[in-house]
Amino acid sequence: MRTQFGVRATECKHGISGKPYFAYRRVVLLEETNATGNVYFSQYVKWQGHCREIFLKLTGDWVVRELGSRYALVTTWCRCDYYVETQAFDEICMHLYISETMQNRMTLEFEYWRVGSSGDELVARGSQQIAWLEHRTDGRMHPRPIPPRLLASIDQYIASKYGT
Repeated sequence: MRTQFGVRATECKHGISGKPYFAYRRVVLLEETNATGNVYFSQYVKWQGHCREIFLKLTGDWVVRELGSRYALVTTWCRCDYYVETQAFDEICMHLYISETMQNRMTLEFEYWRVGSSGDELVARGSQQIAWLEHRTDGRMHPRPIPPRLLASIDQYIASKYGT
C-alpha cells in the first residue's frame, strides 16, 4: 500500500459491503490542522479532489492528458458532512463510489474512514458532481458526453476488482 499520493488501489475491510468502490489512503499532515490539532473542514473537500484525480489516473489516464487543451472537468457542486474530528497523523481511507452518470455529468460519493489498531471509524461522508466540457472554436465551453472510453475503463476496473 502507498499512502498520500501513491496510485495503487487499496483493499479495505470497512465501508458499504458489496458496492464497488475505489479506496485511497492518506495520512493527515500537520499543515492540514489548526492550532488545536483538528483537521480544517476544507481539507475534506480537497481530499475529494485528490481521490477523484487518482481514480481518473488509474482508470483513464488518457482523460487526464486531454484536460486543459481541448476538454475540461468541472465540479458543479460538492458537499461534506462531518461526524467526528480527525487529528494530525490519523490514517484516513477514503472510498469513492460512482452513484450516477447522466449525459455529461457524474455524481461521486465519498466515505472517510479513520483506520487504526483500535478499529475503523466513519468520520465523514461527502459527494460531488463533475461535468465534462469541451472548448470550442467560439471560445466557449460546451457540454460533452462522458467519454464512452472512460465509462468502459471504469467498468473494466470494477470487473477486475469485483468480478462483476
